[in-house]
Amino acid sequence: NHSNVTDYLSNVDEGSNLAIITVYLHPASERAITSEEIMSQLKPKLLEIKNKAGFKKLHAEFLGFASGEPVEILIIGNNDSLRTKYKNKIITFLKTQKGVYNIRSNIKKGKDELQIKLNHDLCSQLGITAIDVAHSMRTAFNGNVITTIRKGDEDIDFRIKIKNARKYRENGILHLPVSNNTGRLILLKTFAHLEKKPGVSAIYRRSGKRATTILAKIDDEKTTSFAVNEAVKNIFADKINRIQGMRIIFGGQHEETNESMNGFYFALIIVVLAIFFLLVIIFKSYIQPILIMSIIPFAVMSVFLTLMIHNMPLVFISLVGLLGLIGVVVNDTIVMISHINLNCKEKGSSLIIIAESAVDRLRPVMLTTLTTFAGLLPTAYGIGGDLPVIRPLIIVMAWGLLFSTVVTLGLIPIIVSFTKIKKQE
Repeated sequence: NHSNVTDYLSNVDEGSNLAIITVYLHPASERAITSEEIMSQLKPKLLEIKNKAGFKKLHAEFLGFASGEPVEILIIGNNDSLRTKYKNKIITFLKTQKGVYNIRSNIKKGKDELQIKLNHDLCSQLGITAIDVAHSMRTAFNGNVITTIRKGDEDIDFRIKIKNARKYRENGILHLPVSNNTGRLILLKTFAHLEKKPGVSAIYRRSGKRATTILAKIDDEKTTSFAVNEAVKNIFADKINRIQGMRIIFGGQHEETNESMNGFYFALIIVVLAIFFLLVIIFKSYIQPILIMSIIPFAVMSVFLTLMIHNMPLVFISLVGLLGLIGVVVNDTIVMISHINLNCKEKGSSLIIIAESAVDRLRPVMLTTLTTFAGLLPTAYGIGGDLPVIRPLIIVMAWGLLFSTVVTLGLIPIIVSFTKIKKQE
């Protein structure tokens, strides 16, 4: 009955304990409320339904670009008890973290299983190995092919196995005979006992070792993927990694962010070096490229200031916006310094000439900045259409450009005047 919903799709698999409802909204340009606001309104209602109906889990999440989970922690090691111990500890810790929800593990409870526990001292005395026991169990319940005959083009296997194997379930298994190394048949109960334990639905491995994965989602308004993963890493990483044969890996968005950040740092270095050497070639000087690039730290500060004012976390897409912002503000600075150089060459280097040159460039630089800012503003605030995933990039570029332009118009001429007058002296 929600006015912003166009359609919905429900899916319940037969025999499954999971139901999914996918809700489709009107385009952002056709509604007066954002998808985030709809989600915020939905959360308390879902909690009420969950408590009233007794659901184990009931939560909502966005559908969007494919990505890993905000929290995805792998505990790797063949020691099942230690893996389970640290899995439970990490899940308990995550439940205490503000903004973390839908905490779960990939280890699901399976059917109960009977484990045969051998008395290895008795087995050694009787001449029986674990392989002998396994072979006898397999033959008893799955059978063993003793011969094959050919009928026409078809091979037919003759398999021997226990008749009515069901009666050997539970304690009946202990009455199965096992052949020792001399061919003597010995009842299983002589050297073994059974333990009934809950099994797992599947066994997961990473690099050949058993692995348990812990997954969780986060509320971006309360915390970040980086903060939660770092909190877990600070408490548990050293403890787990010190245990022989065990290690912990942080995957999902945290791993993707680390890979992206490594790529970003490399790209940033390439961008700065490329700009510097191009400016050296154009201006035939090492000093002026440094003056022009002195705007970059202010651009970086403007990004952090913008995010702080908008109460937004620093995400990778914001840093991509920073790369674009650097190129734009450097271009404005080149326009300013080139005009100052031209006037100083024609009229001489003095504070008055430099000030007049800065005033001459005030209007072009401001017009360029304001038209770019006005063009980015609708996308930054979802006017006429909204795509939340790129919103940080647009906001960073729009407001960062505005703040950096003030520095370009005010501070750069002052810095240039020091070098010009010093050189003249």
